[in-house]
Amino acid sequence: MSDVLWPKRVLVVDDDEASRRLVEVALRRLDVETVLSGDPEEVLGLVEALHPAVLVLDVMMPGLDGPMVARRVREAAGAPPPKIVLWSALDHGDLQARAKDCGADAVVLKIAGPAALVQEVGELLDLWQS
Repeated sequence: MSDVLWPKRVLVVDDDEASRRLVEVALRRLDVETVLSGDPEEVLGLVEALHPAVLVLDVMMPGLDGPMVARRVREAAGAPPPKIVLWSALDHGDLQARAKDCGADAVVLKIAGPAALVQEVGELLDLWQS
């Protein structure tokens, strides 16, 4: 494929290494390349260099939180911008409000588990369509 999004690439940003690894293992169910980062400050450079199809952001990170990073990506992203998923332990209502405010495409509660994240990422990548 000549699509810049191929292979399908997912950038996962979470300050907790165990959470990043859990997401990486879960995303193996999908035919995607997974790139991990623990530093929200480097996200803009990674998005520009890697052209991820999906960006999974932890909401509560020190310094730049997930919604701040999402806003920066939306403001700076070239075409096509990545789909953004907020991944958090926050209350669903609070998470939905933050997602709407920063332009995220989807939210997944950490309590729902990595399978819910895999499902959401698969839907954003249109992997479930036959």
